[in-house]
Amino acid sequence: MLYASFEPFLKCLKSLHKQPNLPFTNWIAPTSRTTYTTTNGLVDIPTPSYLRKGGHLDLSCITNGRRPLYFSATRPITVHQLQQYTTLDLGQCESLITSLKHELALVQGPPGTGKSYVGNKLAQVLLANRNRLNIGPIICVWSVSKQFLQVNSY
Repeated sequence: MLYASFEPFLKCLKSLHKQPNLPFTNWIAPTSRTTYTTTNGLVDIPTPSYLRKGGHLDLSCITNGRRPLYFSATRPITVHQLQQYTTLDLGQCESLITSLKHELALVQGPPGTGKSYVGNKLAQVLLANRNRLNIGPIICVWSVSKQFLQVNSY
C-alpha cells in the first residue's frame, strides 16, 4: 500500500534515468568526480540556471491582487517587500526567497509553521514562469514523520 503512493515518483525517476542528463545529478547522486565550492566550510549552492542567464521570475501569481513583483539574481526582492504584498509571514518569506535564490533548497520547521504552504507558493511561481524561462523538470519532495502519517491516516 505504501508503494502505491511512491509509484508515480519512482516511474518518473526510472524514465529520467534512461536520459543521459539527469537533472540535479550532482545533488542526488554525486560521484567521486563531483566537486563543490565552499565558503567557511559550507557548500555554495548556485543560483538556478534560468536566473544566471539574466532571467527574472514574475511573482504576481502569489501577490495580493496579482500586484507586479519580480525577482532576479541581480535584483532580488527583500523579505519585507514579499511580506508586504503576499500572505506569507516573515519566516515563510525568508524560506521562499532562499528557495528562489538557489537551485536546491531545504525548508524545515516544526508542525504548523507553513512549510507546505511555502512549497505550494514556490511551485506556483515556478509553474507560472516555466514556459517563459524553460524551467523543468520541477522536483518537489516532502518528508513527513511517521507519527504525522498515523495521525492523518484516519
